[in-house]
Amino acid sequence: PLTVLQGYLEMMQEQVLEGATREKALHTMREQTQRMEGLVKQLLTLSRIEAAPALAMNDRIDVPMMLRVVEREAQTLSQEKQTLIFTVDEQLKVLGNEEQLRSAISNLVYNAVNHTSPGTEIRVSWQRTPQGALFSVEDNGPGIAP
Repeated sequence: PLTVLQGYLEMMQEQVLEGATREKALHTMREQTQRMEGLVKQLLTLSRIEAAPALAMNDRIDVPMMLRVVEREAQTLSQEKQTLIFTVDEQLKVLGNEEQLRSAISNLVYNAVNHTSPGTEIRVSWQRTPQGALFSVEDNGPGIAP
């Protein structure tokens, strides 16, 4: 994002941009600024989680209720571009830190919405397995690098 911003700023210093060219440059710079803001927020969250002392992990978390809120927010974010399918075990709750779990779940779902092509399905699942609780997000986006 910074390279794109720097390039447009240099171009604007060297020449006067007008009309559609100016609007395109401003739109691109706005997008890149928002992208950078998102990256900084993610880094700050990760840094806070890594630096924090071990938090009490004994809060009973109503994950189904949390997922209903995330689903509404994701539907709004998607603006009906994708089909969101949530499959949730309504009885399955866990012990943990609610703020951190909400952050992790939200990030995965919102990333799927933001990086999946329009017209595709995003499947979110919260299920009980023999090994314990399983949360998953399935889509056809570019994926997360290992």
